[in-house]
Amino acid sequence: MGRWAHALVALGFVLAFGARAQGVPESPLFVPMTAADGLPSSHVNALVQDHDGYLWIATHDGLARYDGVEFKAFRHAVNDPASLPSNSVEFLHVDARNRLWVGTEGAGLSLLEPDGLHFHRYGPEFDPRFRLRDVWAIASGADGVIWAGGYAEGLYRFDTLADTVEVLRVDPEGGGMPSNHILSLLPLPDGRLLVATSAGLVFLRDGRFEAAPPFHHPRPGMVLSLLAEPDGSILVGTQAGLERLVDGRFEPAFPGAENEAALAAGVNAMLRDRDGEYWLGTRSGLRHARGGRVHDSRTHAALPSAELVQYMLEDHEGGLWFVLRNTGLLRLRPDWENFAVLSRGAPELGGLSSDVVSGSTSDGEGGMWLVHRDGGLERLSAAGRSTRYFETLDGTVPWRQLSAVLAREDGRLWLGHTRGVSLFDPVSGDLTHWLSDAERDAAPVGMVDQLLSDGDGRFWMTAYGGGLQYRDAQGRVLGSWASGAPDGLPDGSIEGLVHDPAGRLWIAGDFGVLRQTGDGRFEAMRGLPPGRIMGLAFSPDGELWTVRMGFLERHRVRDGLLERVDQVGEAQGLPAVEVGGVVVDAAGDVWLTTVRGLWRYQVASGSLLGFGVRDGLPSDEFTMRPPRQSAERIIYASTMKGMVVFDPARIGFTQAQSPLLMQEVSVLRPQGREALDSTAPIRLAWNDRELTIKARLLSFANPPSNRYRFRLTGFETQWVDVGASGERVFSQLDPGDYRLEVIGDNGSGAWSAAPLQLGLRVSPPWWRSGWAYLGYALALLAALAVALLAHRRRLDREHALQLAQRQREWAERASEAKSSFLATMGHEIRTPMTGVLGMSELLLKSPLDARQRGHVEAIRRSGDLMLRLVNDALDLARIEAGKLDLADEAFDLRAMLQQAAGLLRPLADAKGLVFEVRLDADAPRWVRGDGQRMQQIVLNLAGNAIKFTEVGRVDLHLARRADGQAVISVRDTGPGLDAEQQSRLFRRFEQGEGNLTARRHGGSGLGLAICQELAGAMGGRITVESAPGAGSTFRLEVPLPDALAPPDSAPAAAAPAARDILVVEDDPVVAQVIAGLLAAQGHRVEHAAHGLAALAALRERDFALVFLDLDLPGLSGFEVARMVGTGEGAPPMVALSARADPQVEERTAQAGMRAFLRKPVRGEDLAEAVRRWAR
Repeated sequence: MGRWAHALVALGFVLAFGARAQGVPESPLFVPMTAADGLPSSHVNALVQDHDGYLWIATHDGLARYDGVEFKAFRHAVNDPASLPSNSVEFLHVDARNRLWVGTEGAGLSLLEPDGLHFHRYGPEFDPRFRLRDVWAIASGADGVIWAGGYAEGLYRFDTLADTVEVLRVDPEGGGMPSNHILSLLPLPDGRLLVATSAGLVFLRDGRFEAAPPFHHPRPGMVLSLLAEPDGSILVGTQAGLERLVDGRFEPAFPGAENEAALAAGVNAMLRDRDGEYWLGTRSGLRHARGGRVHDSRTHAALPSAELVQYMLEDHEGGLWFVLRNTGLLRLRPDWENFAVLSRGAPELGGLSSDVVSGSTSDGEGGMWLVHRDGGLERLSAAGRSTRYFETLDGTVPWRQLSAVLAREDGRLWLGHTRGVSLFDPVSGDLTHWLSDAERDAAPVGMVDQLLSDGDGRFWMTAYGGGLQYRDAQGRVLGSWASGAPDGLPDGSIEGLVHDPAGRLWIAGDFGVLRQTGDGRFEAMRGLPPGRIMGLAFSPDGELWTVRMGFLERHRVRDGLLERVDQVGEAQGLPAVEVGGVVVDAAGDVWLTTVRGLWRYQVASGSLLGFGVRDGLPSDEFTMRPPRQSAERIIYASTMKGMVVFDPARIGFTQAQSPLLMQEVSVLRPQGREALDSTAPIRLAWNDRELTIKARLLSFANPPSNRYRFRLTGFETQWVDVGASGERVFSQLDPGDYRLEVIGDNGSGAWSAAPLQLGLRVSPPWWRSGWAYLGYALALLAALAVALLAHRRRLDREHALQLAQRQREWAERASEAKSSFLATMGHEIRTPMTGVLGMSELLLKSPLDARQRGHVEAIRRSGDLMLRLVNDALDLARIEAGKLDLADEAFDLRAMLQQAAGLLRPLADAKGLVFEVRLDADAPRWVRGDGQRMQQIVLNLAGNAIKFTEVGRVDLHLARRADGQAVISVRDTGPGLDAEQQSRLFRRFEQGEGNLTARRHGGSGLGLAICQELAGAMGGRITVESAPGAGSTFRLEVPLPDALAPPDSAPAAAAPAARDILVVEDDPVVAQVIAGLLAAQGHRVEHAAHGLAALAALRERDFALVFLDLDLPGLSGFEVARMVGTGEGAPPMVALSARADPQVEERTAQAGMRAFLRKPVRGEDLAEAVRRWAR
């Protein structure tokens, strides 16, 4: 069972005194609060409400502050001298300045600081003026003086303004206090202080004690409680009872033996509420005194008779709080008298035999008759005593359960049950039955669930599923309408049964609404939607209210038509649930009982209000039995946990305006969350985040119904409803000034008249401050001045940039022109060089004398030099254009060096130099890279060494470094280089000794520069070590990964046999050279001067190989190759060209040619091509 349900059932009790004039018995329902609800401990000693509205609760495990939603606990911390000095809190007091004084056990007196978090201690360990450790009583006056007392240390007078302490103790010579044990203190309006000690009462005035008069009771015992009355009298609770001090003498506060017996256990606590009624806490439970009579209001469960009620408080709304010594708090709502709840309990205390009441009727004497589902009948008298009938169903009665009851004027009762209807005489106990199986006047089949008087003893009765009957006072059937019969009623159950103002009968059910006509029949009322009507009732003005699923509707009755004039549904908050029934009170308001609470529709205002457990009902779940309204306009409705009785005219109470507080303001800063002072305007930094404001409406009547609205002026214009949380979070606010406003509603619908306000300023970041903007303005002025000064400079820069752009464009065009020129020059030079070198080669193969051979060799050397210059220029053009392509193929590094050495050795021999090649044993052989470029670099480096060395030697050395990289070194014994020469060595168009070197040895100054760039392109470099007169060493370091020897790397085959070869060349000199070189190798050569001639020759004769020039007149070499094709029977073709562009080789392959030879060609180049490609 849930906590609230337990509270409403187990803590409910019926006050055992007579009903009020309105006819509603009293049954206050207490709500408990224990440690399970957030209290530090269920062992509570005292409580007090401060001027702000907070409740402070003293427990054996700390101090608690309650705001209606949650408890905030304060406890002792060993290492915090500003914490609560002891967790055992005995007494609390709020003085005129709204300061909270705390009396503890063992640690003396303490004061809560204004920050609401820390305590100032006045115990013996902190202030030697205070020896008081156990504080039992605290009081104060308007003069700022605090009075405190407790165990064995007398009475302390602490003037907080003058900071003086005076201690009053027992005077051994008499005339002082009777005891140093102070139990209670009461300041009186006349300035006296009434002091209750363990040995009696004394008055203190101006520092002098006056003994109190003797008690009326001969053995009163100790004084336990004091209460000042508005008339100047004083109530004094003792261990023997309660007495009143008036006119200088004591008398019983509530005379009479019964009253005095009710208080004989001693009065520990007293409270006079705002209605002038008294609540008295005794050692045997709670008492309630009204009109001079003390009523025993003990309950059998949560408020046992032996429970000590130690303290009481009435809050600002009229709610009552009771401190139980060991079981926490009990709270009684201010509107606790709205509803009376009759539930299972002892009959002498007004308890019922069952929680579920199935029918009720007035007994005509202020009491009521009730029937239950378990078959029982009982009468609850106006005095609150229950008399039970049929508690045991022993077979003498025909029913298993009772469902309806109707009182007759003669005191007898009609009882509806499962088998029909019976007439019962409570005086004689006689029973007469009309059962469904009787031969005469039989009841309809089904449970008789509704009985309605029709005057003169006649009545109507309905049976569930069986129809309707009309009987006279003797029980004879005057009329019967069976459900589903042709002359009866439509099929379906009857759920509503009422008379209209004219006395005609109306019924409602699955069939809608029917009205009885003058001839006794029932007619269906038009104007309603088809379907089930769960209840109906007439208002005092004759209008009809009906209820169906999800809707309450009001109708005007016009003949047989119902005109709807009002509707209440889900839009107004009415749930779409099962409805037990509907009644209209004297004011015209409509009440509905549902499985989701009790609902009231106020016609005048159009408002719909719901009532449930939190409003004092025992359960939200009402039964499906229609509520009943007595002649006195008292409404009776049954829930699953008891009968609810209420007077609609008394529902509600005027709630006091509750304080609205800004309970907590905090902000998230870089170092963590920080609490802010909500009593002063708040300043936030620009980077503060998550501003959190928690407001509390200190209304304890019904905290879940409290509502809050926030508005931050400067940020929003509309109120923001945050519901019952009371909390608002702003993630981040822009810099500026704001005003936070908060209003609250305690559930009554009336919002706070004046909003709670809090000023708020968010500082801008430094770059958005006033000084920053001033700096920005000055900086802008300076920038404008600088801009004016810089304008011309900018124009100058723009002109310079434009000139640079034009110069760059000119340079790019010049570079393109240079590249084009070099390519064209290379083509134009290579073609005649073919003739020069080819003819010299042919001459060298012919019989010449020594002089002639020398001339030819000079021609050839000059041609080679010229070809080398052309190649250097072309390589430079490729490097500058970024179009230098490097091969990645396996080659024999050792063979490459030996081949280079073969080319170089004649040059060295001619100068009388020693030329030696050394290959280390671990030096690599087969590697991957560009072998031709490597040979080009080696030839350049070694050629330079031979060129500049006049005497001595030149060495070519191949080695492997420790990291596996190949190193090729060229060492000479030449003149050497100084540092300045070395710095210019690899620059373009630079030579060691400038023009002198060019005049002496020739060259362009590009060779070493190109070699360095080629080495860099292959991931390596060339270094030099040299000194004047000590020769030079050049090292080529290039990463060449090892490779496997290719399959075709076998030794060269023997010279091929004579073949038929076609040479297609438009230049006659070049054609003569190529034909001569091929003929010298034994081949039969035919020449074609252009493409058409070549095609004609190919049609007439088969050739083993075709050498095809690309730049032919008419048809180009590419077109001839595509026309010849690569199919079966087509001869293999090798391209000849002086072109230097890198794309030409790719184009020849795409045209179907097998290889590419760049002019000038040598005899060995032609021989290799024939060997590889001739068929």
